Amino acid sequence: MVMSIEGLTGYPRENGRKGIRNVVAVLAAADNVNPLARHLCARNPSVVCLAASYGRGQMGRDFEVSLRAMAGLAAHPNVASCLVVSLSQKAASASPSSPGSWDGRRQRFLS
Repeated sequence: MVMSIEGLTGYPRENGRKGIRNVVAVLAAADNVNPLARHLCARNPSVVCLAASYGRGQMGRDFEVSLRAMAGLAAHPNVASCLVVSLSQKAASASPSSPGSWDGRRQRFLS
């Protein structure tokens, strides 16, 4: 359902935020799955590919920061739904403890 507020048309999200765009995204959890993410997006031109620059071998604070960044992209109000692709079960099932993290309704995980 599209809603209009003071001349601004947007898509309401479950958490009360509003998105201006309604894109579907494929998010690569690490650079080793970029080819798969790009392949999935190439088969569906309206899907946005969010490729990773790095991601393997991270631990501790670096891993947590990466998870929070990915969660922020996946939970962005302009993203209607997001498929997170990973070769690692750890990265695919990890859940950062921060606002805007995976909500499970708009994100799906493939490992």
